[in-house]
Amino acid sequence: MVTFGIFAYMQMSKVASLEKQLNDVAQLQEETNKLKEELAGSASELETLRVKGRILEAIRSALSSGIALKDIQAAATAEATSLSENSEEGTTANSDNGMNPDRLLAIGALRMLIYGETDQKALSSFEKALDMVDLRSKLKAVCAAQAGIAASGKQINILSECANKEP
Repeated sequence: MVTFGIFAYMQMSKVASLEKQLNDVAQLQEETNKLKEELAGSASELETLRVKGRILEAIRSALSSGIALKDIQAAATAEATSLSENSEEGTTANSDNGMNPDRLLAIGALRMLIYGETDQKALSSFEKALDMVDLRSKLKAVCAAQAGIAASGKQINILSECANKEP
């Protein structure tokens, strides 16, 4: 009986150990399946990025002559000339050769696309566009308008930038 008891205990210990190992294997297989799914998703994202990279290189190559960039700059200059001829005082609102923020952004984007992210003239175009927009004065106007709407009793979601301002 004692021998049978010892044998049964040893067998139950082995079964418990095997069950634990089986659970570990099941967890590893579950993790492996999740990783395979993530890998499949990453592979499709990688292929999408490769396609976009090829498109970007084709666009960069097509624009590398700089003619499109010159055309945009010439159009802006022509617009400025047209505005100054049609203006009564002979001045224009955009004195920077007809450049407005949208044109500067387009030129900056084209320059970056053609010449890369280190092109200083692209950076300068983006900075000029940002200066022309003058976000601080527009933000003050938005905050004032929101404060006025709130003061009239109408429910409005105040921008966080406006909520942090002192009255």
